[in-house]
Amino acid sequence: MGFFGGLDFVASYCLSKQGKMGITVGGYRFRFNGCARNGKIRWRCSRGPWCKAALHTYNGRIVYLQSTHNCGPKPSIT
Repeated sequence: MGFFGGLDFVASYCLSKQGKMGITVGGYRFRFNGCARNGKIRWRCSRGPWCKAALHTYNGRIVYLQSTHNCGPKPSIT
């Protein structure tokens, strides 16, 4: 459970069907999008390249969250 910028959410690491690391935040899955030299890891929404939602982690903690999704409605959790 986390609190970031006035948003309350549950974040958890997950694996894709191909075995790649991802993060699920607020019902959306984020995929790995690169790593900086300082150790910061960038993640993008996995629903499509057109979605602008992103987050950054550093030492396993979310340090940046752009939570505006333009990829459609929130997926249902089953």
